[in-house]
Amino acid sequence: MLKEPFMLKVTILTLFCSFLAGQDKPYVVLERGDVRAVIVNNEPVDDEVLPGHRGGYSGVASLTHRKRDKNIFVPFYAGLNFEHIHDGTVKPRDILFEPRHAPMQIRQIDEYTVELYQPPTPHWQLESWLRYQLLDDGVIEMTLECIPRARTFKNDYIGLFFASYIDKPESLDIHFLGRPADDSNAEPRWVRGVTPAHGTLSTHLAVDDNRKFAHDPNFPLTLVFNKSNYRYTEPWYYGVSSAMALVLMFRPEDNVRLSQSPSGGGDGNPAWDFQWFVPQYKVGQRYRFVMRAMYLPFESQQQIIQTTARHRAALEQQEWTRFRGPNGQGISEARNIPVKWTEEDYNWKVKLPGGGHGSPVIWNDKVFLTCEDSEPTGGILLALDVSDGRVLWQQKYKLTPYRLHNDNSYATTTPVVDAQRVYVLWQTSNEVVLAALDHDGRPIWQRDFPGIYCRFGPGPSPALFEDLVVFSHEHWASGPEGGKHASSWIALDCETGKIRWTTKRNNAEISYSTPCVYRPEGHEPQLIFTSWAHGISGVDPHTGQVIWELDSVLPARVVSSPVIAGDLLIGACGKGGAGKQLSAVRPGSRDNPEQASLVYKCTGKTAPYVPTSLAKDGLLFTFHDQGDVSCLRIETGQVLWSEKPGGRFYGSPVWVNGLLYCINRKGQVLVLKAAPKYELLAINPLGEKSQATPAIASDKIFLRTYSHLISIGGNPD
Repeated sequence: MLKEPFMLKVTILTLFCSFLAGQDKPYVVLERGDVRAVIVNNEPVDDEVLPGHRGGYSGVASLTHRKRDKNIFVPFYAGLNFEHIHDGTVKPRDILFEPRHAPMQIRQIDEYTVELYQPPTPHWQLESWLRYQLLDDGVIEMTLECIPRARTFKNDYIGLFFASYIDKPESLDIHFLGRPADDSNAEPRWVRGVTPAHGTLSTHLAVDDNRKFAHDPNFPLTLVFNKSNYRYTEPWYYGVSSAMALVLMFRPEDNVRLSQSPSGGGDGNPAWDFQWFVPQYKVGQRYRFVMRAMYLPFESQQQIIQTTARHRAALEQQEWTRFRGPNGQGISEARNIPVKWTEEDYNWKVKLPGGGHGSPVIWNDKVFLTCEDSEPTGGILLALDVSDGRVLWQQKYKLTPYRLHNDNSYATTTPVVDAQRVYVLWQTSNEVVLAALDHDGRPIWQRDFPGIYCRFGPGPSPALFEDLVVFSHEHWASGPEGGKHASSWIALDCETGKIRWTTKRNNAEISYSTPCVYRPEGHEPQLIFTSWAHGISGVDPHTGQVIWELDSVLPARVVSSPVIAGDLLIGACGKGGAGKQLSAVRPGSRDNPEQASLVYKCTGKTAPYVPTSLAKDGLLFTFHDQGDVSCLRIETGQVLWSEKPGGRFYGSPVWVNGLLYCINRKGQVLVLKAAPKYELLAINPLGEKSQATPAIASDKIFLRTYSHLISIGGNPD
């Protein structure tokens, strides 16, 4: 951030982008609890809501509280403002300030959530999504996701800078828990972070942040690399203005750097800032960080500690919201999952009230999963405490008995969870029930649909896209009732349960696949479905309209879910207990649906049937039902190795810190290196059969066997 105020003209293209996004104004007003926040894109505004707001400043243009109705931020600037993209090299001013003037769209997701989308920027080619959500107590949760689309960062890292310009507070400083940078033995204490001048001793690193980022000696963003004499021990800080505190809280894993300028917003207007770095970035890979901001009356430091404790604890945990975690891709950023263990290493192991094959999902301090209920026949949605595994609540659903495969269960489905609700899908041959509950187990809505006609029993799980919950409702085309049922893909409103769209589909065979979201560069996102009847399909998530489709690339029953592998999509199919074909396709777009094409296909032991494959760092790992594990190059399908480490598989792998974890059907957790060379590191028995997939949150791994749930890890030692 440069000291002097700066405003760049907003281009006509930016205004046009806002029009396309469906917003008649470049801002959205959010209100919840005691807080009112006005989220703005980088266009200028001059009306009764934002008088005199300057173009180039995005984020929270106004933040007020019931106890103080004056904006804490400088009125014509903003807070939590996306300010800089850099790589430590000297560049012209407009390039270093590119987020200010590159086209930016604003869109309201729901009553409490707004998204700012910036297509790949002209110079850096960084595509980004910024979401601002007001939580139930008025705390702002800001999530950034970004994808570098080109190799434009000279020093092999991405530097991002966020600024909050405070309107003439009585005190310019920020406060954080830390210790002197040169005394690693000192006890943490409150540090008053105020710099003598802009760009002098301005940035505070974490005590364990020893990263070095190359930069030019005359790099003009003087706050970025001017380190203070202190290190913080906890990733949060606060400042006070007019007896109100603004608290900024961060995830430890994001290693943000805290910055402060006494005059960043003009004389008497300090800037309370932070920085985030992406080292050794890869083109096309998605990166994400999450932070929270609380605005509240200030009483004491102890009051701030107590009031923010819940949110700081939540940020220490990474949510695992659906089957195979974030976007169904099985990738975790955890660092402290053990490789080998015994029962003595368990955090806890609990007996479940019923059996099942559904995988756990986690949000903050709760684990959600499904069990079957034998008396009467039905299903149970269960919530357990992350810390000790005790059952917090359970909700039962009565289901009609039906004939299903011996390897299936009434509780094969995995729930999906967001910040407000958990959603569970129950499917039998007689009924389909989709229900939403709050995190305390109180029912919010329930919708009933016709049953699924199939041979072996259903089992797909729901997925979320923004304010939609989506699921597959497909039928078997053969048998005595093969032509009597209509297949479809269905999206419901998360808040109300009302159907938002239905896409009619052909019958062939039930699909057990759970869709995921694909975000092509420069185009709208797509929901990716896989099925026998329609192969691999890209669907407009807002309307259900099929954008492109390759209907012949999956010529058998689909059980596994789609995988995003760079600019390719992976699907697989099979029958008779074995995979038949794995297909890698290049997706189409609305502008060019004909671009969709089959790139390559694999058969035999590299093509799984039930387990979903995993793509990471240019490699594709497949776990075959009969026990073969293979590593392929994503771009070509070349097989680098194929081995049988032990057992057969129904569960799918997850990636943690360069390792693959997968539970075989015997209930053994296999740990392998995710590398072009085969290396089996451990086989850890769980003592009971399993068909589930691991879930990871809070640096812990959660393992579901047929009738037990186990928690392991979380200890950095």
